[in-house]
Amino acid sequence: MRDVNIKLNQSIEKAKSILDCFAYDQQYLTIEYICKVVEIPKPTAYRLLYTMETLGLIHYNEKDATYCLGMKMFEYGGIVLGRLQVINVANQYLSALHHETGFTVLLAILEGGNLIYIDKRATREGFGYTSTIGRFRDPHYGALGKVLMAYLDEDMILKLLQKTPLKKYTEYSITDPAIFLEKMKQTKQQGYYIDNEEVVLNITAVAAPIKNKFGEIIAAVTVAGPKEEIQNYSLSKLVKNTCHYTDLISTEL
Repeated sequence: MRDVNIKLNQSIEKAKSILDCFAYDQQYLTIEYICKVVEIPKPTAYRLLYTMETLGLIHYNEKDATYCLGMKMFEYGGIVLGRLQVINVANQYLSALHHETGFTVLLAILEGGNLIYIDKRATREGFGYTSTIGRFRDPHYGALGKVLMAYLDEDMILKLLQKTPLKKYTEYSITDPAIFLEKMKQTKQQGYYIDNEEVVLNITAVAAPIKNKFGEIIAAVTVAGPKEEIQNYSLSKLVKNTCHYTDLISTEL
């Protein structure tokens, strides 16, 4: 983001705060809830919501007097995905990796201090690893987040950790910043990261980075599945396959 000496438009900031209220598990919200979260008067919230409604950004449900995101947001999301060349290039390789291993395959980027899923090949839903395309996660979430953070400067890593501190998802989660930094150095040296039940119990994931033509890390791929099934498949083989396909994607880019 550019560092420009310009005062931000407060109305747009408030509108963005309203949009931030919506989430995958909170898709339909009342105006009372929005006012409470954003901390704005009801008349202000109503004016902003109605404006966004007329623009297609917000949809109003008359039956239960709730608001949800409008289809214009879906269109914008499609435009953003369309400019991400890595999705088109990675498409066949994600399918091949999914077919070869039989496990869930995810493609993600790190942008704006967030881990964002941009494509996936799912074996089955409901095995504990939520991976909806477009979902934002903390930058250090899972194998994907860690392999992407590993190639950042240490100052940037510390800045992200300060903004979004490490969380204890399971008893195996890394919560010590010093240990995390050592893991990042190791990951950068070996070129991949193994998440062994750090986010979800009984789930193992392997992630490797994708590089552009300038050698910059622009995305990452992970393969995730039940720990026992991955052990039966062979963890070392999974690492080899994951790195092989990320190398192919990088080469084509």
